[in-house]
Amino acid sequence: MTLNETNIDRQDMVLASTICKSIFDGTHESPKRRGSGFKLVTSRHIKGNKVLTEDAYFINEEDYREINKRSRLQIGDVLFTMIGTVGEVCRITEEPDFAIKNIGVFRPAELSDSVWIYYYLLSPEGRKNIEEAKRGTTQQFIGLKELREFPIHFPHDSFYRRKQLKILELIDEKIESNNSLSKTLEDIAQTIFKSWFIDFDPVKAKMAGEKPEGMDDATVALFPDSLVESALGMIPKDWEVSDLDSISSVKYGAPFASKLFNTTKMGQPLIRIRDLKKQSISTWSPEKHPKGFLVTGGELLIGMDGEFNPTIWFGEDALVNQRICKIEPKEFVSNFFLYFTLVPIMRKIEHGSTGSTVIHLGKTDIDAIKVPIPSREILTAFKSLVEPLLKQIVALNIQVRILQEVRDALLPRLISGELQIPEEMLAS
Repeated sequence: MTLNETNIDRQDMVLASTICKSIFDGTHESPKRRGSGFKLVTSRHIKGNKVLTEDAYFINEEDYREINKRSRLQIGDVLFTMIGTVGEVCRITEEPDFAIKNIGVFRPAELSDSVWIYYYLLSPEGRKNIEEAKRGTTQQFIGLKELREFPIHFPHDSFYRRKQLKILELIDEKIESNNSLSKTLEDIAQTIFKSWFIDFDPVKAKMAGEKPEGMDDATVALFPDSLVESALGMIPKDWEVSDLDSISSVKYGAPFASKLFNTTKMGQPLIRIRDLKKQSISTWSPEKHPKGFLVTGGELLIGMDGEFNPTIWFGEDALVNQRICKIEPKEFVSNFFLYFTLVPIMRKIEHGSTGSTVIHLGKTDIDAIKVPIPSREILTAFKSLVEPLLKQIVALNIQVRILQEVRDALLPRLISGELQIPEEMLAS
């Protein structure tokens, strides 16, 4: 849909600097790193319209305060990546606790206008303007001058702007609610896992002559009443230290031909390593590989290059590319058990015994993994507790994908004015 095919009034196209009280950027220098303390978010930390602060770098207090002298963030600011993957956008909705690097900031004159700026930058017309503003060949960028002169369709009626975007805000609130509930459900499963398999709370309670809290008699009876020394330290009596293949099997992704990769959705969706963190597909392949297999929501994947983060897949059903493996649990084992068990193990493998980063994960590394294995009855009891949580998370993520599709379909029509939202939408 071109500008001429929409209801956009060309008189409503304004420069960003005319509707923002300031447009600025963070540092472009490289502040000193440190192990913990003050967060620095770079352009690589803005993905999926969110700031991934859990992956942020840490810098010293002096550099943090120096950056924030001229680029202190506040609620309502719209962030925009300026270098590398240009044009990733997010809106700050709660008090920020980080400094920024290689990121521009739109600060509207009116707080409510940040919603319009944010959604416009995500709209097809906004993306087109971003592409036209890019500079550079080896590494693309958008400078501060281009941000200040960035064209934005901005209807003069503030009530109209708010009315048009109300439904998008409601959809995004539902998406955020689903994501928050998913995180809570995962935290519940992890709490149970830690109590049973890390802290050995049921065993220690029985050792003290007490009944484990919140556990029925049948489950209590499954746990021993003592700990014994093992190759992995103290573990409950009668548990075994064994290979991963005693509770799971491993399937390795197929080497699909990259020359057939496409973004036009020709063929079947294909999970590549870069898709694991964002939980969404960006590549399709028509190839019918004899070793290909599909992964569905709730299954466990591990990337084998760079970062070896175990990931429970919640994206759409898709084929698995090479350098990704699926850890397939035996029928009495939950994917949550495998996931929580493997996260710290993979972290150690990634950084190696010498502390240097290991770049590639191999079959030999996986075959060498040793884990403490409880009885089949305990694993079955754990699965019966957490499997309903995992199924609910899968369902919530399916709903999120549907909501995102609806939002993305509505966005250009609402921004252009082609679709008019009734005033009753603002009654709440």
